[in-house]
Amino acid sequence: MSIFFKENSSKQPIFQKKLGYNLLAEALQQQGLEYCFSVENSPVIQLEIALIANEIKNIGFKSQKGAVFAASAIGFMTGRPGICVFGREYDIIQVIEGLTNAWINGWPVIVISACKDIYNQAKGTHQEIDRKAFKKFYIKYSQKVTSVADIPMVIEKAYKMCVSGRAGPVYIEIPGNILDSQVPIQQALEPAIITQAPPVLSSYEDISIAADLLKKAKNPLIVIGPLNHAEEAEIKKLISKIYLPFLPTLFGKGVISDKHNCCVIQAQNYVLQNTDVILLIGTGLNWILDFGQYPQFNRDAQIIQIFNDPEYFNYFIQGTVNLCGNIQDTIRMLYLEMKGFNSRQIQIKWWQTIQQIIHRNEQVNKYLLFEEKQYLSFYSALGEIVNVLPKDFICVIEGDDIKNMARPIINQVKPKQYLSSGNSIIKGVSIPFCIASKCVYKNKPVVCIFDDESFNLSQADIEASSQYKLPFIAIIFNTKKYAGMYKKQSQENKQQNYQFVAHPSIRFEKAADNYGGVGILVNNLKELKQALNQAFKNQGRLYIINILIDQPLNQTEIEQKANYFRNSGINPKL
Repeated sequence: MSIFFKENSSKQPIFQKKLGYNLLAEALQQQGLEYCFSVENSPVIQLEIALIANEIKNIGFKSQKGAVFAASAIGFMTGRPGICVFGREYDIIQVIEGLTNAWINGWPVIVISACKDIYNQAKGTHQEIDRKAFKKFYIKYSQKVTSVADIPMVIEKAYKMCVSGRAGPVYIEIPGNILDSQVPIQQALEPAIITQAPPVLSSYEDISIAADLLKKAKNPLIVIGPLNHAEEAEIKKLISKIYLPFLPTLFGKGVISDKHNCCVIQAQNYVLQNTDVILLIGTGLNWILDFGQYPQFNRDAQIIQIFNDPEYFNYFIQGTVNLCGNIQDTIRMLYLEMKGFNSRQIQIKWWQTIQQIIHRNEQVNKYLLFEEKQYLSFYSALGEIVNVLPKDFICVIEGDDIKNMARPIINQVKPKQYLSSGNSIIKGVSIPFCIASKCVYKNKPVVCIFDDESFNLSQADIEASSQYKLPFIAIIFNTKKYAGMYKKQSQENKQQNYQFVAHPSIRFEKAADNYGGVGILVNNLKELKQALNQAFKNQGRLYIINILIDQPLNQTEIEQKANYFRNSGINPKL
């Protein structure tokens, strides 16, 4: 729809006026936005009242970055931007971390700063900071409002920029005196509601070439990134009719169920090393795909990429066919070109080998998760967790080791229900993500699995969970049971080696007591099983389960066993 504005059709008297707060809240509500996460302080409190009056749900946070993390997670799960509001100028220092995460992952979020009055700016007033430098990075669009009548126009343009092309964060700055000002209703332009932009289509010739490459390939593979609802329907149709093997990325889990018989996540290393034609849909060659680099990736593989932003083509490797345009229509046209083709019947040898690798790796995982119970390791703890997980739940994962181990083990059957920091290296996202998830999926259990460092960086946000009755289950893999190392010299061979020092572990679970939740300390697998059963039976309360992971050297020993089984082709004896 056009960005031009229509005149106010209201029959209210021309002398009636509106405050900037109310005008802003109405403009946000008109664009269909439902969730706001605010850092509570004046003038934000007055804006919160206006938002609630316009049926926008508001969650108050104590940490600035937590509010942005939660708002961006709303954008990922719903496809519509979450709103983040803060009032102090120096908050931008913390907010920039959340903006960076949203930018890297392509999540839509609208950040609104209620800053100093215009006539007090650049005078060295209390807590004043120049935010121009901060706004240059990781923001798709930035605007400062200088007139209360401009608020609806700015919000419309911000929304359009936020969701167009590759989604991302936008930043709006509104001085306090603008929010406090009044404007006659007839002067406040009503924004038109933004609809989908006209689709940009890839050329038919390129789509035909891509279809031929997939048909003639000996070892084809599809990699699925995060897609919207309409795009999900098209890719499900393609997979269910053509039967091409697919590999989901972190945010692509659940677009098609991880339990689908074409899902090859259990054979990820093998398929990436041996595929000769790879189709990337809604994603690029990121770290999950080893950046397309040899030896983890077949250097001779031909790359077909479907994306809606040309900036993300030809990263690390020159693409063979780049299909830039509307993802939904491109997948539909690709399906029509391949209609009648069945990968399982034609690329038989490829499928047979994949099934053998999947079976072997499933046996290895079964051994690590359920049979190797000598130590309370990451794997054995995950095994107990997997046993009690329901079919439909929201999973939040944080921590590099946990993220890598859990991705092929924890299955998702629905899209946008597996959250992590993704391609960014930012930590402290877990608890804000849990709160956002509980806002969207009130009746589904939210399970957070993270390490102790990640918990430390986000535990201040537990207060919002308690205050707004948004409970979740937090499971901490606590490696601080062994918090340091020391050198020990052998008397016999005079060689130096390292041993871990046992320290009293930090009682992270005690944090639950402060917020009306339940904290449980776990020392062994039996206690873990009891704690998990208790937590899933009482999902109306916050649970923090603190698992004391055994000595890291034992963890290394388990990893060595896993790699031996995977690389040797020998199945473990179960």
